Amino acid sequence: MTSAATYPSPPNPDSSSKEGVVFSSPFTSIGKALLEVPDESGYIARLQKGIAVDKVTSFGDIKPRILTLSTDRFALFITHARLPSSSGAPETSTQQANSLIRKTPLITRKGILAKDQYLRYLDVADLSGWQTGVVATQTLEESRTGNKRLRKPRLKGVNSTVDDKAESIVSILYHGHKSLNVLVPSADNRTALLAVLRMMRSTYHMAKVWVSREALLVRYIWYDVDADQDQGIGLSEFKNMLQRINFAVSHVDKAFADFAKEVGASKKGLSYGQVMVLLQRLKNKQHGSVTDDIWTSVFGAEATTVSASVFLDKFLLGKQGMSHLTETDAENIISTLSAMEYTEDNTAASPTELTKAKFRVYLFDPMNAAYDPAAVLGSNGTDHAQDYPMSRYWINSSHNTYLTGDQLNSNSSVEAYMNALRRGCKCLELDCWDGEKSAKKKPLPVIYHGLTLTSKILFEDVIRCVKAYLMANPDTYPIILSLENHCSLEFQETMASDLETILGDFLYVPDMKNGEDNKFLPSPRQLIGKVVIKGKRPPDKDDDDEGTETAPSVAEEEEDLYAEPPANEKKKKPKVLPALARLTLFHGTKYKDFNDSIQSPASHMHSISETKITKILSKQAVNAPLWQEYNINHLTRTYPKGARVNSSNYNPILAWATGSQVVALNFQTPDMPLMINDGRFLENRRCGYILKPESVMSGEKAQETLGASMTKSNNDRTAMDMFEEYMLGASGDLAQDELLRTQLANGNTSVSEVNAHMTNRTKPLTLELRIVAGSCLPKPKGEKSGETIDPYLVVTLHDLEVDDKGKLAYTSSSFDTKPVDNNGFCPIWKDGAQTWQVVNPEVAVVVFSLKEKDWEFDDRVAEAAIPINRLRDGYRSVQLFDLNNSRSGAFGFASLLVEIKIV
Repeated sequence: MTSAATYPSPPNPDSSSKEGVVFSSPFTSIGKALLEVPDESGYIARLQKGIAVDKVTSFGDIKPRILTLSTDRFALFITHARLPSSSGAPETSTQQANSLIRKTPLITRKGILAKDQYLRYLDVADLSGWQTGVVATQTLEESRTGNKRLRKPRLKGVNSTVDDKAESIVSILYHGHKSLNVLVPSADNRTALLAVLRMMRSTYHMAKVWVSREALLVRYIWYDVDADQDQGIGLSEFKNMLQRINFAVSHVDKAFADFAKEVGASKKGLSYGQVMVLLQRLKNKQHGSVTDDIWTSVFGAEATTVSASVFLDKFLLGKQGMSHLTETDAENIISTLSAMEYTEDNTAASPTELTKAKFRVYLFDPMNAAYDPAAVLGSNGTDHAQDYPMSRYWINSSHNTYLTGDQLNSNSSVEAYMNALRRGCKCLELDCWDGEKSAKKKPLPVIYHGLTLTSKILFEDVIRCVKAYLMANPDTYPIILSLENHCSLEFQETMASDLETILGDFLYVPDMKNGEDNKFLPSPRQLIGKVVIKGKRPPDKDDDDEGTETAPSVAEEEEDLYAEPPANEKKKKPKVLPALARLTLFHGTKYKDFNDSIQSPASHMHSISETKITKILSKQAVNAPLWQEYNINHLTRTYPKGARVNSSNYNPILAWATGSQVVALNFQTPDMPLMINDGRFLENRRCGYILKPESVMSGEKAQETLGASMTKSNNDRTAMDMFEEYMLGASGDLAQDELLRTQLANGNTSVSEVNAHMTNRTKPLTLELRIVAGSCLPKPKGEKSGETIDPYLVVTLHDLEVDDKGKLAYTSSSFDTKPVDNNGFCPIWKDGAQTWQVVNPEVAVVVFSLKEKDWEFDDRVAEAAIPINRLRDGYRSVQLFDLNNSRSGAFGFASLLVEIKIV
């Protein structure tokens, strides 16, 4: 792990223009940080010379390729042959390699493919992660037969090339959901590739906190728009840049020519630093500076700089309500801003004074995030936040995890499980059915949506996927496998054997004989790195019906829209094999009455559909507190109704309000409910477990057992420890916030200290919210081409309401801004504020949906969801995510500026 001593230092610009702190090349200070990483192992040099790999296609083709790291360490190139300079001393920079590749068109049977249609290189900003040693992408799965729908050989247990060579698989993930899949036969090359990927990603994310978002964006697109690769931007290239960053400028020819003359631009065009200055001028000239208006309203029109004490009193305390900050904190923020790389006036200002330029950077920066950074990176305000029974947490959970589309005809895929895990999911569903038998007569259970046309995958392949994730993330909090078991006894024998032999020590086996089925469940900390099984155990004598009941896969209660199954499918459900039951901690039982259920062992849990949630709560007011009381020591799983054949989701707010932990959603559908879920579980480093607030814990009943149920905590980890786990895990694209530059830099701050002032709103409140501006907003799906966007926002509050009879219900309300024409780079909205009365801030969530206005259909561009209890007031930045909950690629720079008032 990286020690605090190796944490990237603030940049030291190699040149300064008269208008700002800026590097002379588009490498920015990140390039300096990448080049300063030592290569003691020789892995970087090995990759810069190029390593031989075999690229796997979905058609089953294995094609030899060369992976080469650029000498500037910004990109990995995928080429048919070694780059000219890679055979000797490595001299191929991103610019040179890109230039060479551009000169060679890709000719296929379908004609000449454009550069965007063929993956030639991966920029460091595109990297989302990687996975090794497992067939867990759809490309690899489809390569087994070369056909998306024909998987019979695998379903008979037949290995393909990728199965036989699984240990050599490296899947490099980019743009949140795409993958480059290669076989790396050499173990040394594999080790080198993984080490270099880790170096690139971790260095980039730690170094970019010192660079403004606009500088990051221009760096990201520079080599695409610099067509002749001469490090100069001419007029036509500048126009392409404006189109790429969504910035329509009137009279751009004259503006470019006048500026080029003023700065004495070379024949090659404008340098990187000059481009940055021109962009800033155009932004301020055409659209004004809303941040200057804020400056004037806070500090006065006469002020050009302010001291730390004035910054603290008038803004941090007066506007932002950060009452715990001191003048030393204000000095640290200004010092940090002074060290950052941006292009503005005021170069001569003192590093101890706040200028308008620094203020602009601060307003949009993640250190000023609306979603409290302490909540994102920390725990729930206590050293013991992961030491309570699992029933005390909301657990990030998926429904029918295997599906990639609708519930009737879509593909089942192992990739869906890996995607869910990487998204922070900690409860995976496996619908298990009898499959075929191998040549050696081994029963092979399969996973699919029973009695539908969805495709099938092997149970064994899913378990191998889970193991691969655990090997890469051994410190993850427990993963629950929710088994919907339709298998006969002989196929259950294979299931039990696969779980034990594949998972080994990763599998948690409860010891029921020694009291593990008692009043309290284990804590997440006790089960770190473990897989926990939810299913059925053999019934007690008086519980025959519940113990043998297995819910149907297609319609899990009365909402069945499908035809009756064939007569041979109506036979009695099989009983549970003792060998499988022995591995099961959570025992699913049928809900009858909460008064009875509360008395059951803690390991007994209910599964309740979204329709029944409403029925239970609307029947009588007492059901809500009874359900919450049940959920103090037991788990409840909720799931979508059977009518959602398109895999849409129900809103999780109401289920969370009942204290239900396992609120299962369709992760393949990025609709509003999934965005809400993503926002909720962004907290606590996306670890998948969030301690439930008191408002859903049935008050006094929860407090009576709170202390008795706690397990012994490990020593408090430092914030740097937590940051490293966060960075090197599955979700490292969010690690740019105030903790990295202040508390984390010294490596001594403990989790409890970080969380001492975490935002935690518990009482009903009035929320007033106004959208002010945006910055670096991308095109839909992060596309490189297409028209300049006309962005607008839809902001929705999701909350609860209590009727006059005391019954609990879900409610929501929204408002839209007007579109801003032809400007995603620096749009300003002038709509008024919206006011809401928030009933339960511990459950309520506000969602920001960025859309592109179009003639026929308005495209979704990006989203952000913030729990109200973690929402900070004042002028705040909102960091936007793509629909895969990622901030990679073009989405890594997108943010909003909003004004929030909370009373």
